[in-house]
Amino acid sequence: MIIQRSQSNGQTGFLIVPTYSLGVDEANRTPWGSCNLATAYQQDSLQVTVSGYFLTSDQLETMNISPLPFEVTSIQVRN
Repeated sequence: MIIQRSQSNGQTGFLIVPTYSLGVDEANRTPWGSCNLATAYQQDSLQVTVSGYFLTSDQLETMNISPLPFEVTSIQVRN
């Protein structure tokens, strides 16, 4: 699911939240950050099917970051 969130700088961002965690309290969800989410999919509460990969590096492995950096390779709206 695509979730719209306000950022500390006053701008709006969009995160991907895996549907398997929808039953979990929102504060405990682990969102994925996508720098390449197409504008057409930047809609709050949009149900999508997405594939891609998590970005990794030696520096990221020792950092506590959220959202997890994620590169979208394919996305489509779920019916």
